[in-house]
Amino acid sequence: MAALLVGLFAGGALAADELQTPLDDAGYVRTWLVSQPFAVPYASDFENDMLADAGGEAALRPNGLMTRVGDRRINWRVVFGADGKVNPARDVPKWDTAYYMSTTLTPELGGRYTLTCDYWADVIVWLDGKKLFRGKRKWMAFWATTSQELELEQGKKHHLLVKLGSLSSEALVRMKLADANGAPARMKCSLPVPGDVKALPAYLPEALEIRIDNYYYFEPERTARVIVGVHAGRALPPGLDGTITGRAQIVTRDGKDLKAFDLGKITPARLAGGEVAFTHQLTKDDLSPFYVVRIDLRGKDGATVAFERRFYSEHGIHKLAKEIAERAERFYKERDEDEIYEDRDLAYLLLKLEELALLYDKERGSYDYAERALEFVLDAQERVEAMEKRIKVRPKPGLHEFGYISRVDDSAQPYYIYVPRTYDRMKGAPLIVYLHGYAPDLNKIDWQYIPQGLLQHCEEFGYLLVAPFARSNTDFQGIGEQDVMHVLDLMLTEFGFNIRRDQIYLVGYSMGAMGAYTIGSHHPDRWAGVVSLAGRADFYLWKRITPKDVQPWKRWLI
Repeated sequence: MAALLVGLFAGGALAADELQTPLDDAGYVRTWLVSQPFAVPYASDFENDMLADAGGEAALRPNGLMTRVGDRRINWRVVFGADGKVNPARDVPKWDTAYYMSTTLTPELGGRYTLTCDYWADVIVWLDGKKLFRGKRKWMAFWATTSQELELEQGKKHHLLVKLGSLSSEALVRMKLADANGAPARMKCSLPVPGDVKALPAYLPEALEIRIDNYYYFEPERTARVIVGVHAGRALPPGLDGTITGRAQIVTRDGKDLKAFDLGKITPARLAGGEVAFTHQLTKDDLSPFYVVRIDLRGKDGATVAFERRFYSEHGIHKLAKEIAERAERFYKERDEDEIYEDRDLAYLLLKLEELALLYDKERGSYDYAERALEFVLDAQERVEAMEKRIKVRPKPGLHEFGYISRVDDSAQPYYIYVPRTYDRMKGAPLIVYLHGYAPDLNKIDWQYIPQGLLQHCEEFGYLLVAPFARSNTDFQGIGEQDVMHVLDLMLTEFGFNIRRDQIYLVGYSMGAMGAYTIGSHHPDRWAGVVSLAGRADFYLWKRITPKDVQPWKRWLI
């Protein structure tokens, strides 16, 4: 292992107990310890001190790649940013998560400095345990910027700690330091090296990526050129030399090892030039929905570290979908008409297959098509296997899709159920029926948007929620209204929820708000209250006409 460390951090980059790197030429901090993501249930909770019972966040000081804080275990990884920009959520895209980032600054000269923080997220910054500022995420601007004047002592180690909250699948931040004259600061960043040095090789894979050079997917009878290179948003650890060798392995979804490849000696020049590569042509016998390319790196003393990436196969995904469709057809033929309408698992299975076909028609060729298609297929596979084992699937905490077969036209119709973690069946729960807004291209794979604040409300106060699709843009009238009432009845009868029937609320946004007015008026006995958000109540005002401009029978419908 010592030989590998020398190879990774040659040239004096590795001191006895820390890794040191300078700021880059523009003054950006490029080296950070970044923690694993922590769940933050509500956006409003970001400022809450997650370590209050163990000394508080401001006192957090990592002492290696694993730090114990009270009964918490915080795992860290080292990130070498090529341009100072760090996105911890790059590999773990999640809503409602927070990360800690840590580095220690040692200035060559004492005096006043300006710290400039660019961010697209929620951010809190501390220096030496003192809070510098709190930055709030911006929806309309990509970067927000905050600057802070600092007084730093020459040769003294100053600990910089950042708490970063994710915004969608991003959590972007970068830090730059300038001296009193506005020139890039001259100082070193240092990170602690763990006592267990076996964790150190994890630094290298953080900087590398695996990609197919000539197309996105692995497909049979087509040659793929696979490259291992430096990720666009990362930099190599300092001092990397030619002491590391590599080996690649392709593995199918079922764990079958395909051909292995010797990558030879790995150097920065080869990584930067795209020369760490291999080519392979799959056969039809090796067809799989996805393949994992695993890279094993080895030091002179035999120490190894592995990292991997998944690549998809359209042919493999479609083959698996066809197998599931055949199993679904068998279930369909075994049931009589009433059983088909009452079997929500069969409805969900047919819905997933329809959504897969819709995805193929509308989004094939998009960058995430295969990933989404595989998700649909695996959801369908999980449901068909549960049906074969005669297991009835019930809603779990979180937001989940369900389906039913409509007696109107025998179509599979989707709806979502949200079950809060705070749901207590013994106490019972109120219910929110949420009606979505209008968009010209709503369809069964692209319609579900429920405001995050509403889900937070459900979580905090223990509300159940159901959101019907209602045939896309029906204004929740006619068949749309019928779908809403049917989904409400399913919630009350099908899942065993203890719903307080005197606390059922109808909530709608935009088009859904107009639907809330309509359905609330048609069934006033079913609702404890109606909430209309940005809705229109007056059809004639909306259309800029008067009642006498339309025929009497249309007036009656309106």
